[in-house]
Amino acid sequence: MNVVNLREIIAAGAFAVGMGGNLVNKQWIEAGNYIAITKLARECVEAVTE
Repeated sequence: MNVVNLREIIAAGAFAVGMGGNLVNKQWIEAGNYIAITKLARECVEAVTE
């Protein structure tokens, strides 16, 4: 799942989704790139609340 299809799934009527590894990217964690993780999490919240 990604932000694009997250929007599609919510628009189709879903009230819950699971993101797993697409949200918590192992490479970003290993690199300490918490800014990227935070940015993606915010984009997901925006997609659900639009």
